[in-house]
Amino acid sequence: MSTHEAPAPDTAALARWMRTWIGAQGQIRGFHNHSVWGTNPATFIDFTSGHQAFSAPATAAFAQALARRPDDRAREMWRRMMLFQARTVQGDGQFRHIGFQVGESATSGLIHNMAGCIGLLEGLRHAGHLLEPGEAEEVLRAVRANLEACRVYGGGRPSEDGTVNQEYARVWAKFRYTELSGDDRYAHELEDDLDALVRLSRAPGVPDAASCGAYRQPADRAEGGILEPAEYYGLMIVPLVIGSRRFARPDLLDEAVRLSLHVARSAWTDERGRTRFHRYWYVRGETALKTTEPMLIAGMGLSLYGIDEVLSETEHPELAAFVEDCLATYAAYQTPAGYFASATGWHNEADVAPSTAWHAHDLLFLVRHYDTAESFWAESFWDVVFAEPERRSVLLSDRAYWVEDGVHWCILSPLTAGDLSIYGRKDRDDFARSFFAWTDKEPLPAELAFDEAPVFFVADEGIWRLDDSARATDVSVLGAIPYRGHVREADRTLDHDLAHVVCITSSRPPGGGDSDQGWETTMSTPLRRRTRGAVILGFAPVLALTACGSGGGSDSDSVRMLVNITDNLTQEKWEALVKPFEDETGIDVEIEGPTGQSVAESFPSLLAAGTAPDVIQSIFPSEDTAPEILDLTEYEWASGTPMADLYATDGEINVVGVGMQPQSLLYYNADLFEQAGVTEPPQTWDELDAALAALDGAGVATPIAFASEWATGVQAQQIWHPQQNVAAPGWQQSVADGSSSLGEQFEPLFEHLSEWIDAGYTTADDVATDSGTQEANFIAGEVGIYPMGSWFTTTLAASPPDFEVGVFSAPVDAAADAPGPMGATMAYPYMVWNGTEKVDDATALVEYLVTDAEAIATQAEMDHFTREGLDTSGNEYASAVQEVADQAPSFVVPGNQTVGDYALPVAGFNPKFTELVQSLWQGADPADVAADLTAWYEAESAG
Repeated sequence: MSTHEAPAPDTAALARWMRTWIGAQGQIRGFHNHSVWGTNPATFIDFTSGHQAFSAPATAAFAQALARRPDDRAREMWRRMMLFQARTVQGDGQFRHIGFQVGESATSGLIHNMAGCIGLLEGLRHAGHLLEPGEAEEVLRAVRANLEACRVYGGGRPSEDGTVNQEYARVWAKFRYTELSGDDRYAHELEDDLDALVRLSRAPGVPDAASCGAYRQPADRAEGGILEPAEYYGLMIVPLVIGSRRFARPDLLDEAVRLSLHVARSAWTDERGRTRFHRYWYVRGETALKTTEPMLIAGMGLSLYGIDEVLSETEHPELAAFVEDCLATYAAYQTPAGYFASATGWHNEADVAPSTAWHAHDLLFLVRHYDTAESFWAESFWDVVFAEPERRSVLLSDRAYWVEDGVHWCILSPLTAGDLSIYGRKDRDDFARSFFAWTDKEPLPAELAFDEAPVFFVADEGIWRLDDSARATDVSVLGAIPYRGHVREADRTLDHDLAHVVCITSSRPPGGGDSDQGWETTMSTPLRRRTRGAVILGFAPVLALTACGSGGGSDSDSVRMLVNITDNLTQEKWEALVKPFEDETGIDVEIEGPTGQSVAESFPSLLAAGTAPDVIQSIFPSEDTAPEILDLTEYEWASGTPMADLYATDGEINVVGVGMQPQSLLYYNADLFEQAGVTEPPQTWDELDAALAALDGAGVATPIAFASEWATGVQAQQIWHPQQNVAAPGWQQSVADGSSSLGEQFEPLFEHLSEWIDAGYTTADDVATDSGTQEANFIAGEVGIYPMGSWFTTTLAASPPDFEVGVFSAPVDAAADAPGPMGATMAYPYMVWNGTEKVDDATALVEYLVTDAEAIATQAEMDHFTREGLDTSGNEYASAVQEVADQAPSFVVPGNQTVGDYALPVAGFNPKFTELVQSLWQGADPADVAADLTAWYEAESAG
């Protein structure tokens, strides 16, 4: 098995991989994974895999290669790339496709416009002579129009409100436009812009006296904030170097050197001894804190490109050595297909899914860096680029893996390790997710189906492959958990051929040894059997190997419990939770993680296989599984558990929970309330309207904050629960029996929201801002009121704001009805399989989990919820929520409830409600939105 330790990466292979994503029109498609922020279009529910302007530096990369070695195939492809970027423009003059990891749902932003401009201009600079007559002028017109359209950002000049790397990128684009066009309209701005950016952003002395970082937001200089992440420094260094040449200003070059040293001296060495970019610094006064991981690998290119610019002007052995070290890092993390591991430290798809945008930046650096290497420019270079890959490629980790084969790609989770099931094609602008057959989601489009996608399983001993595809495959492994090969080899000495496995990071090879020497081709680590708690229990192909029991359990004194395994709900925590029960009763509890991608998927599969667990955690009965769930009504303890009556069906209790998560909550900034003259938390809608008006009048930027994606619909429902259930108790039942319509139930809410939007208390930017960012905005003191469920208290406790946080129940129309019923959901649901042979043991376990004070407290520490009498003294925010919940006259379930007598008799309510309520921010009429909601419900009910 190869250790993949080349001195430099294979740039031709990287260029070939990039070429496979380029469409017939010149668009650069890709899965737009932002491995610094850990987000992608799937997390934003956007499902875009088409062109993104942030990939445009690839046009400059191919231009450099083309200028060095002309090729008709390459010239035609490059022309299409240039013209597609230049011609793909929004009505406001900005480029289309500028959302990157947010996808097409974002239509504004300076940086991705400027990335498009830089790609075009640097491409023109290197190979403009290879365009057809008039095309170079068309490109320049497109750049000029974009620069003018982007005056909406700060008037076209640096300001306190701008983002530093984006403003520097604009200066880079202005420089190149001025040089290439002969148009001096921006010439008088350039030197002043550079001086202003240095003044506004520099953070001297980080990490040492010779280095200088740059604040991401100039305003953070006063009160502290993060510095720009390492991958953005090239956007700052390049214009400084250009400026030093143009204006004969050595001080600008000195500043570029200091920024370069900030990147080089903030770097860290990972477990493989490879030099890595740091993520960012937080600086406040004399305090400087550094974060290294999670952090990208692919995407270092622009900053290294900038350091190369510095080295072209001055000798600097330290920076030159740093560049060489980073080249070795690229080589160590490159797959045979040419792409790099995206990142480390996320332990999800952000580590393994390769982004064409970040790789475009790497290609720009790597092509330029090798422009004097004769071997690189051998006649075969373009033949390599245009060759079709012959092998399937896998980048595998223990939590997620990337697969690509021809035009097909997918992102999957190993069995038991998650619920990723994303499928796309390199020749399509959208991807999709495969959902379980019993959901109301559309099936995966046939053209996206990935035939014979490999399947992996994570065991204690390592990662095993389970499928039987004969397709030639290269498997690259990211992480410390070893890849063991195919499971058919598990029952004998591991002497099978792993020649096509590439270990691109491992802390130690199997059986010990020095990790820098790679893995042996022959390994002899035998399979060890877990005696309890094994995640492989219940998976039929592995059962024969592990001799685990089936049906009711492997012996008379054990109970099997299927649970949700997450970063905070770990196997170890579950085992610690049940240990007192085991010690007291002598019953062994076998904790099992999902055998499929989630508990919701695994349980029906285990039922069908006849290997269902005795106890099931984290899900509720569905129409298909409800007949398989034990009726707990006869157990006196069951009726006393939180919300048991609200989740009962025809009076039968078949699911019980440990606590509840209140939802009808509005968190507020008490300091802003005081400044605005709001002396008491609002109880009625009129009082809430008055409070918002006062906050707005006091200059609060965002009186009430809503968030994008799922959050918009959830927040809207949360603030409506109390009044909705005062006006129409059990409203779901009146909708179900036809005495009321769904639109009638929500039209008053839509009217309230529309009034707030018209007044400017909430804007369209809200529903384009993810909940994590809005939570950060609230914590930063920029938001007056933030509606969110009780889980927000965990975030607040982790990052306590500098102001007093209050919380109040969502309002009702009349003060006499305040507080109204509190919307809530059951926390930690448990069910018992009615086919178990160990009813007494299983129900005793569930009784312990939902009634024992110690068990309840332990679960609250694992994942926050509220419950009467629960000690929340360790979290002041949770205590405040508990107090509000204790004052609620009753609890009610939300509209997306799927089980019990209060469930709407249709599926898919939440996503449809979110879609429709978001249209209010686009100017939709409340009555029309209500009518559309009713029409959707009627169609679903009829169908």
